[in-house]
Amino acid sequence: MTTLNWGVLGASYFAIEHMIPALQQSAGVRVHGIASRELAKAQGVAEQFDLPRAYGDYESLLADPDIDVVYNPLPNHLHVPWTEKAARAGKHVLCEKPIALDAAEAASLIPVRDETGHEAVAVLDVDVRMLQLPLLPRDGVRVEDRPDRPAHALLDAVDLHHRARRRRREV
Repeated sequence: MTTLNWGVLGASYFAIEHMIPALQQSAGVRVHGIASRELAKAQGVAEQFDLPRAYGDYESLLADPDIDVVYNPLPNHLHVPWTEKAARAGKHVLCEKPIALDAAEAASLIPVRDETGHEAVAVLDVDVRMLQLPLLPRDGVRVEDRPDRPAHALLDAVDLHHRARRRRREV
């Protein structure tokens, strides 16, 4: 099994209390580093979780060629810009919910995915549990069944938005 090196953008409470411990317990995952606007804060978290790298800014994490996947728990208004920057830096992204502030902003990630081949998936909150739903992308092939894309690939954000809206209308 291939091990993917993850980088965490920001030392948020949720990342520290929930996500980093969960990632560290996952097969095929190595949390390789954490970035914060304050290097001392990143260093403290890195020491707490025995992470090999700490960065004093987000750009340095994105520039690290050893990082394969980025977890983005930044404030909501920063989800799209930093998800786009991560994809353009050659990283796949797991973005905390909501992936965008509106449908148009979510749609702006689709051309980025198409241009870079790097994808993002949003964490969804369903009944207060964090899940990654096994939804189908436009081509109808489940993400985990695609040999040409990693299992953490992005489900088309616009399709996801429309499916959720349809489900709410059907209820």
